[in-house]
Amino acid sequence: MIDLLVLIAVSLLFAYVIQNRTRFYSSARLGIKDDMQSRVVYWGIVIAFILFAGLRSSYNDTTAYTHAFEMVNINDLNLSTLMESYGGFEIYQILIKRYISDNPQVFIFVSAIVTNMLYFTFYVRHTDRFCEMLLMYVISIYMFSMAGLKQAIAIAISLYAIENYLNHRYVRALLFLLLAMSFHPYIICLLCIPFLKNKVWDARTLVVIIACIIAFMNLDVIFEMLSVVGKDYSEETFDDYTINPIRVLIEAVPVILSFIYRKQINESANRMCILGVNMMIISFVFIAMGLFMNPIYFGRMSIYFTALSAVVIPEMLFTIWKHDRNRKAYTAAYYLFFFTYFLMDLTKIGSISIFTDQFKHVPLTSLF
Repeated sequence: MIDLLVLIAVSLLFAYVIQNRTRFYSSARLGIKDDMQSRVVYWGIVIAFILFAGLRSSYNDTTAYTHAFEMVNINDLNLSTLMESYGGFEIYQILIKRYISDNPQVFIFVSAIVTNMLYFTFYVRHTDRFCEMLLMYVISIYMFSMAGLKQAIAIAISLYAIENYLNHRYVRALLFLLLAMSFHPYIICLLCIPFLKNKVWDARTLVVIIACIIAFMNLDVIFEMLSVVGKDYSEETFDDYTINPIRVLIEAVPVILSFIYRKQINESANRMCILGVNMMIISFVFIAMGLFMNPIYFGRMSIYFTALSAVVIPEMLFTIWKHDRNRKAYTAAYYLFFFTYFLMDLTKIGSISIFTDQFKHVPLTSLF
């Protein structure tokens, strides 16, 4: 995985250049649009991330997705498919196989283009801290996008549902959410967003937390309900092991910071930041539930609430420490702390060498 570390290091270096050159703009997108050098560097970073993810032949569930793609029947394309569980993802695969290529590696490459373009396009519109955003994207989303394609695409689409909802375009927001649900129905959990958009740690946030705990205590009912929209796991699969307590402690750090500095965050009146921080709190609740049951389900449920983290964490850190003379030191320590944990998780706390090739990249010519 030394190749991943090289990608991260080089990309962050160039991202820092973009951040400096666009710091006087309200968003990185505006700066990139106006500054030719920033635009060239930006597209270089995006292409590098696409190539790295698109040319992998291994890592997590990659082989499961390629095998499933080989089994796709291109004659099953019809409107009723969209009504089925994961119907959007099924149609997505059929369209690629019928009109682009039946090569499974092409499927992975196209998916890398789709996921990275969806995330980058959204993020650059909502951040003026491009370098910090990129680091959080790697830590929170990028690796996951190479593990669970259905969930990653669903989460990416949900970002646009959130954006339209905050801009009071409710019909568009609903359509994006329905499209996201067609890729992975569990994204329906984002219907709680209206309760999370006003203030951090307010009564509505607590209501959602309590609802999550009640649902946790009645899993048999929840599984019965989820079987209607699509069921990946059964209750019996959660008896083997629990989530790593270290992860729970690590994920608690931003939640604790958001509680301590909740007044500053609320006074910022930044709707995207407030919503993202509350979603981060709910994500932590799901992760904490993983202490009592298998983390597969709760870990994947939590990821639906981390979509905004890449833009929200940099904004939150700036908001809570902007008047502190040690702000830069605190911020650097925060990112170093989380990147260290990211490396520990990637190497399974040192049990896997950083020189182990987890991705097994194939040559670009394999796509042709």
